[in-house]
Amino acid sequence: FGRHAWLRAMWELSCAGSNPALGTALQGAPYGAFEIYAAGFVKGRRDSGYTAVIINVKHRMLYMQRSNTVAVEQTLILIKPDGLVKSLTGNILSRMSETKLVIIAAKVLKVSEELARKHYAHLQDKPFFGELMEYIMGDVHHTHRVMALIYQGEDAIAKVREIVGDTNPEEASPVSIRGSYGRITTSGVFENVVHASSSTEDAEHEIKLWFSPSEVVGDIYPTKEEVREKVTVKVWA
Repeated sequence: FGRHAWLRAMWELSCAGSNPALGTALQGAPYGAFEIYAAGFVKGRRDSGYTAVIINVKHRMLYMQRSNTVAVEQTLILIKPDGLVKSLTGNILSRMSETKLVIIAAKVLKVSEELARKHYAHLQDKPFFGELMEYIMGDVHHTHRVMALIYQGEDAIAKVREIVGDTNPEEASPVSIRGSYGRITTSGVFENVVHASSSTEDAEHEIKLWFSPSEVVGDIYPTKEEVREKVTVKVWA
């Protein structure tokens, strides 16, 4: 049962979630039993709570043993243009520090139309989509800045969502970030100061939109190397 077969089995396991049997990954392996403890081997996923992975080759079965640990997750936080123009960055980061999570990436950037469309692709059929684009790109508040951060830690998504509050500022807890600083425009756009990922799947999708692997401390998702020729980049003069 060589290294490549083991890595393949681990990869299939991570994709299969809580599927208890993946016998096809073990066909042709020698008899015996192997056990490995790999806490958090499936980084950024709920199933990283499975820390003991047991391969029983004799019965061609691969299954996971659940531990009592809480999954280590990543989540994307955006401080939107209204949060920046109102000088709420310090307030928001102070509130976020209550979660005891770790910042593993942060930057201030100008949001392109392409990035805005990809981020809000699930809302493109809504009547307020155009205004939403102008909002996240900074046209509404006349500041083309968004601060993007990745927080990491145990149960990160739920902890952040609790601090951030409901998407609708009027329904959010008055002590939450959105409840304290958000508002709804007359056309129905939620100017809710911050964005926070709502699930591990959304977090992975959004993090990959807003950050490249080289901008993140640690390898949180699988990466690959590409050789690119004739790439023009801007450098300091």
